[in-house]
Amino acid sequence: MARRSYPRAEQQPLATHADVHRAFKHIGEIKALAILTLRPTTYDVEAAARRLDDAKRRTQTHGDAGVVAAIIGILAGEHAQ
Repeated sequence: MARRSYPRAEQQPLATHADVHRAFKHIGEIKALAILTLRPTTYDVEAAARRLDDAKRRTQTHGDAGVVAAIIGILAGEHAQ
């Protein structure tokens, strides 16, 4: 029997409000809600937090596509309201 491969979103649960606040301790409510509208997985939230903690990545532009880059953009104030 062949193994079925699952998309990443099926393997990881969607992040909750508590997950966002756990990853970004002092985040404002508006930014937390903006992140949740992206429907990130717990992996996406954790990956964004790791990128922000990494000093080398802080100096990079946020040109890479995806939910993680969008989360970083929201936290950096780059999203349109």
